[in-house]
Amino acid sequence: MSKIVEAMTVAPFNSHPSQENNGAGESDLQNSKPIVALKELVANLQREQNKIQDLLSSLGFALRSFSNLNQFLELTPLMAARVTDSIGGALILYKGSKVHLEQIHCQDSKVGLEVSNVFERVNYQINQSQINYQQTINGVS
Repeated sequence: MSKIVEAMTVAPFNSHPSQENNGAGESDLQNSKPIVALKELVANLQREQNKIQDLLSSLGFALRSFSNLNQFLELTPLMAARVTDSIGGALILYKGSKVHLEQIHCQDSKVGLEVSNVFERVNYQINQSQINYQQTINGVS
């Protein structure tokens, strides 16, 4: 793929002699738009490939020492955030009918702290409503 990128970035844009006779400025502008768009698409593809290679190498490193599951799970929010191009990711566990925020990754620590606080408040409300529901069911039965 890199050979294609080199060929696209190195090759000069030459107009054909037949195009020089037809309003050169206007036709050059029309012909250069698709080329610029294609170059941008190729550059984006190359960035995505580099990102995926970085993620796979991180995942490979984590899998080599798979004896420690916690290390592997710590990478999950980071991987999710990078794959989806989001500002962060979270690992949420569901155990014993309760939800727990196990791991959070945010590029901005203030945002991460805010998300964590909001999640804990919402989680508390959900767990309390579930406890109240269970008490209501047990009281009715």
